[in-house]
Amino acid sequence: MHRPNRYPQLELATNFVMQKLGYELVDMERASCCPAPGVFRSFNKVDWMVAAARNICIAEKLDLNILTICNGCFGTLADVNKHLKADEEARGQVNERLKELGDYEFKGTIDVRHVAEVLAFEVSPRPLDP
Repeated sequence: MHRPNRYPQLELATNFVMQKLGYELVDMERASCCPAPGVFRSFNKVDWMVAAARNICIAEKLDLNILTICNGCFGTLADVNKHLKADEEARGQVNERLKELGDYEFKGTIDVRHVAEVLAFEVSPRPLDP
């Protein structure tokens, strides 16, 4: 599963390459900005986590991992996914806020991956050490 982004030429190229490599990408309907970790997290960490967790919940409902080409999305989604899987208190706080947005609950059942990671470690013509 991937999240549509604001760079359609990159998305088109990624979809083309991944399809040629045998991957089927699914658009994340109703996904929002992740948001990028730089500024937003420093102003309000909980809201930053809630926004990211909502996107993760969309993927969890479909039982699909997230694949992104955006470094900002990857940084946010991977950090929040890892943090909420490990921190029960933060997960509870985020899930309380997610209830206000609708039928969302972070469960920690999917992974977040960057397309470069997939290309390097799954597609590469030679094995690479992680």
